[in-house]
Amino acid sequence: MSPLPPPPPRTPGLWARWSGALVLTACATRAAGSVVDQNVEPPIFGGPISDAAFQGWLGVWRGQYRDAGPLVPELGTIDASTLPKAFRGVQPKVVISSGGVAGGIVSEGMGYALMVEGFQAGQGSMEALSNGLGIARAWLSIATSPGGASGLPVWKYPTSLCSPGPCRGTAIDGDEDAVLGLIYLAAALQYPPDFVEWVMKLVIAFAAVDLGFPDLFRSLPDGTRVFVPKGGSEWGGLAPPSGQFATTKHPWCYGPSYFAPAHYRVFRDFVAYRWEPHFNSYLPSRLSGEATSSEDLQVALHGAIIAGYNLLYYASCESGAVSNWVGSSARCASTDALSCAAVPWATTPYIGYNGGNCSASGTPFGSYGADASRTPWRIAMDYSLYSGEAIQVSMYDRVGRADASLQFNAKVYLNRIVRQYKEHAGCACGPTASTCIPSGKVAVDLISNAFSANASGLTCAHVPNPSQSWWSAYMSYPTFTAFVAPLEGLERDASARWLEILASICTFPGQGEAPEGLLCSSTYFDLGQEVISSMVMAGALSNVRNIIRFVDVASPSPDAAGDADLGHGRARDEDRTIPKGSMAQ
Repeated sequence: MSPLPPPPPRTPGLWARWSGALVLTACATRAAGSVVDQNVEPPIFGGPISDAAFQGWLGVWRGQYRDAGPLVPELGTIDASTLPKAFRGVQPKVVISSGGVAGGIVSEGMGYALMVEGFQAGQGSMEALSNGLGIARAWLSIATSPGGASGLPVWKYPTSLCSPGPCRGTAIDGDEDAVLGLIYLAAALQYPPDFVEWVMKLVIAFAAVDLGFPDLFRSLPDGTRVFVPKGGSEWGGLAPPSGQFATTKHPWCYGPSYFAPAHYRVFRDFVAYRWEPHFNSYLPSRLSGEATSSEDLQVALHGAIIAGYNLLYYASCESGAVSNWVGSSARCASTDALSCAAVPWATTPYIGYNGGNCSASGTPFGSYGADASRTPWRIAMDYSLYSGEAIQVSMYDRVGRADASLQFNAKVYLNRIVRQYKEHAGCACGPTASTCIPSGKVAVDLISNAFSANASGLTCAHVPNPSQSWWSAYMSYPTFTAFVAPLEGLERDASARWLEILASICTFPGQGEAPEGLLCSSTYFDLGQEVISSMVMAGALSNVRNIIRFVDVASPSPDAAGDADLGHGRARDEDRTIPKGSMAQ
């Protein structure tokens, strides 16, 4: 295989510290488990119990897959010869969802499946590769049905399930998780050109549809352009309240849990290292008619990371609690203008200075609930895959001035959750012993005290309304992932022990069988959070040794090597920072 092309030349303002990484830098390091910047603390992962728990949840999750043939008529409308060769002979599969606004086939569940299977395929699992391609084949077909946008699928299928119908528009979370998984599938396939080209089109489509690239941005006083993740193709983020590009839902409404910084970094690196000149024809032009470039696309992805972290700061409490929905009001003088000088977090969590609010998906404004629950694992992914960049976040004040006194990043946010457990749980974990398993069984009731209704810090100026119960698995499991980020004052072995104890809450009678114990739900939405959270806890996001088999590792450019962040793969067993063997009581 020919060497990877060098990274594109640095562009002023592109990002403060060029990652110098190839696509899937999340998986490629100079040595397994190492980082270029020795001052960056590597993530902490669980041990054998966490591994077993993830495999247990993965087996149950795969039980949600169904043959797509009878469910997706569009499968027969696509000429197979026009698809990437990897899809030949693939059995299409879908994820069946239920509960809340789910039901039928939702892009959220399909995105979860593509992401989970993509990560496992990247570690060499042929079963995951088969599953991932099967899900992708059905996903692609659903994307051809009415209601989607630019090759991305409608959020709910069949579209007749919406009332009043039909279902319309994409959902950003389903889109970004799916595209991330597809990039990992491309790596597992050793980057066949036709598959890479298809996925690159989807990265561009995601940026255009769900971020508003290239025109829907706000300029800060220092010239930085920020793109606010939307709710999907038809609403949210900076979509204006009126005019040609008006939102179809409440204007200036933003969901913090849609923010996926690790995804955007992987997309950026995929563009940087897999771009071909003829891909330029797939890029959207600005409204002015001016052409855009792959560098512009990378700027937009970086701008979404800046906006996401600044909005998260103003949408969260010291406990790590996050609002389901907040405001991102940043009006331009003209209702037809898509870009102007303004600050999206000027009045967050409210919409405007009069205290306006919004909600979607049936969850309330300003409350830590089902929609917000996914935030911790999305931020934990960022620390797990891009620790160096995840702690270097540009923060701004309410009027858009850079503010070095605002110390907020992935580690700071995750540490808030760990500190909440450390200070408010009814038990404690040390490097070799724990009071959280008093009789050989995890004391879930004691651990729950950290996020009980009476716990401090669950409401604040940024999250003004009461939170949902921690006793729903979709609320509790994502918080467990926070322990991947080291906390000053808590030994690394103690953090790893927390991960092992939390992973042992449920037991699995057999592969694919429903788990037993408290907080062990097998319903669709709970299960999605359980399998993804356990994957993060186990460090099963990537495996540097397997990825290196698929790509040639190029060194960063000389001027970038000193400050590059090559991300983290799963370290060799002998290099891991977690305790070995069974959990001691």
